[in-house]
Amino acid sequence: MKPQPCAEVFSRARRPLQWCVAVYWTALFVATHLPLGEEAFPSQVSDKSLHWIAYTGLAFLLCCWREAIGRVTLRRLALIVLVLAVYAILEELLQIPVGRHADLYDGIADMLGSGCGIVLFAVVRTFCDRFGAAN
Repeated sequence: MKPQPCAEVFSRARRPLQWCVAVYWTALFVATHLPLGEEAFPSQVSDKSLHWIAYTGLAFLLCCWREAIGRVTLRRLALIVLVLAVYAILEELLQIPVGRHADLYDGIADMLGSGCGIVLFAVVRTFCDRFGAAN
């Protein structure tokens, strides 16, 4: 079988990626806005690591979905970073009404996770561009 160009692979996955982003982002919003006690997570699990992991996934999915629409350029990547930064700030502020607290370090973990998700996407896209993808 002939390898497919990377753009075609992402393009074929556009609808599933759209659904993945919608479901993941909704689940993330719900999970971060439920009033939880300290006993919700084992003490050895850092709240910051959960933020980092969640935003790594969100950034990766957003980049993949955007690539399915059209090539992710630096300008589009900057827009994704801006959207994630604004959402991270809003997410922290919107936790206050449900009895949780806003934490600057959670926001920093969110943005570090976003950076990791973007790097992961760049690695996947580079690998895909370089070696193609099997049908």
